Amino acid sequence: MVIFHLNYSLSNIFWIEFLNFSKIFWFIVWKIVGIIFISVSWISFFLAEKKYKSAIYKKYLKYSFYLWIIAILITLFTYIFIHSQLILFGILHFFSISFLLILLFYKLKYWNFLIGILFIFAPFFIVIKTNSHYLFFLWFLYPQFFSADFYPIIPYFWIFLLFYSISIFLDKKWFLEKLFWWVKLWILNNLLSYVWKKSLIIYLIHQPIIIFCIYLVLYFLNIHP
Repeated sequence: MVIFHLNYSLSNIFWIEFLNFSKIFWFIVWKIVGIIFISVSWISFFLAEKKYKSAIYKKYLKYSFYLWIIAILITLFTYIFIHSQLILFGILHFFSISFLLILLFYKLKYWNFLIGILFIFAPFFIVIKTNSHYLFFLWFLYPQFFSADFYPIIPYFWIFLLFYSISIFLDKKWFLEKLFWWVKLWILNNLLSYVWKKSLIIYLIHQPIIIFCIYLVLYFLNIHP
């Protein structure tokens, strides 16, 4: 994610083709990173459900609201200061809505796998162009729509549903514990635990840090892109 955003900042903000790979390559990296990000968050919800039981509603309602406030602030900031990189419905917008939806779906357990499959094929059966400026979060896009970071509910919510049902299966078969046996290594466990707990902060600060560092390097090299 950090490497992708480094390249994105160089190419789209500073117009420097330093990591000069093809656009297809970076598009694939973007999708892979996004899917991994969403998948890890979903496994986190599964583990939180086991830990908090019925209190999961209160925890994730609060978390969803918290993320929505941050997401709206990001939209306002990009609209006012970096309009060319406007983010209308990015990954945090997606998470804030998905964490609300998942509170309605998670009790369906294995049925979520089938529902997830339906979400995969949903884009093939919906009209994705519309004159409405308010349905883009469902992938009903109006002409000239743009969002520098875009993760609509359809089709990405299917990843949540699929990985939740898969997590249940792996957990019941003890595969989930075996899958993460290497995390029990002391150093790795502490490192991953710290990163996992600070993942939102890391996500929020890494892009400004990248942009600031690029500015510094260009300043000292006396380069004006």
